[in-house]
Formats: sequence, structure tokens, C-alpha cells
Amino acid sequence: MASVSAIAQNQWDYMGLGQETGKAYGPGKTGGLSPEEEQKVEELKKIDKKVRAHEAAHIAAGGQYVRGSVTYAYKTGPDGKQYAVGGEVSIDLSPVPGDPEATVRKMEKVEAAALAPADPSPEDRAVAAQAAREAAEAEQQERAEKSSEGQPGSKQPSALGYSRGGQSVDLSFAAPALSILA
Repeated sequence: MASVSAIAQNQWDYMGLGQETGKAYGPGKTGGLSPEEEQKVEELKKIDKKVRAHEAAHIAAGGQYVRGSVTYAYKTGPDGKQYAVGGEVSIDLSPVPGDPEATVRKMEKVEAAALAPADPSPEDRAVAAQAAREAAEAEQQERAEKSSEGQPGSKQPSALGYSRGGQSVDLSFAAPALSILA
């Protein structure tokens, strides 16, 4: 994910809306913002608040499976301040090696984390679906292990479906009106 703040700032400067001095904004201004600029700032504030709440919901629900901290994409407003317009949280989607029951519990938590925001993005829904598939696969593995336990001469199978190694996915959110993240 590329940072959009430098690109956005250059665009604002090119349009003459960047900060010219310590106090002036826009061409010929001696301070303050035009009504259009104020409206844009209010829109960016709302988007920033929504993006931060969205990513906070992922973090709160993901608990121990969240990897690292949230990464935000920013846009600089006509007031010279940066506003979050997109975000991303990494979450561990790898199965628990050799323990299908623990994998089911983990995938349930990952699915809940992906769907935690009030408005899950398409990426969030894809992660939730992947976690549900992993949980179903683990449940199938668990049933197979339990059914073979009582049979003489059979040994418990290992977690064959879980030899892929670790996997991490991103739960992303971008403000649809701005289409900042691709």
C-alpha cells in the first residue's frame, strides 16, 4: 500500500490550495478557508472518523490474532492537515498446526474480527469467508480424527491440511467515494 499523503499534498499545492505561508491557505487568502474548502475538510473529518472506527473494530475483535498495528492511508485537506481515508489491519489466518479444534476456535475469532465493523468492506467479507472455509476444513479434520480413534489398528491422523505454514491477511477499508486504495 502506497502512502497517498505526499501525492495529495503535491496535488493541493499544484491547484494553489496548499499552505503558502504560516497562515494563508489558497490563492490570495489571508487566512481561513472558502466555504467549498470548509465543506471538503468536514467531509474528510467524517471519513477519517469512520476509517479509524472501522479499523479499531477489527483490532478489538481480533485480539491476539492481530499482527502489528493499523496502517492508514492519508489525504491532506485544504487546511493542510492529514486525514485517514483508508486503513489496513493484518490478522493471522494460519491454522493451528496439529490442533483442528483450536483452529476452529481461532477461525471463529478471525471471522468475527473481519465482520466486526458496522460496514465490512468486500476485503473484510473475503477474509471472513476464508476463515469460515478454514474452520469447516478443521471441523472435517476433527471429525475424521474422532471417527478413527475407536477403530483398532488405526492411528490418529496428523493435521494434513495444515502443513502450509503461516498466513497473514489484511483487513482493509477505503472510503468508496475517494477510491484511494486499490
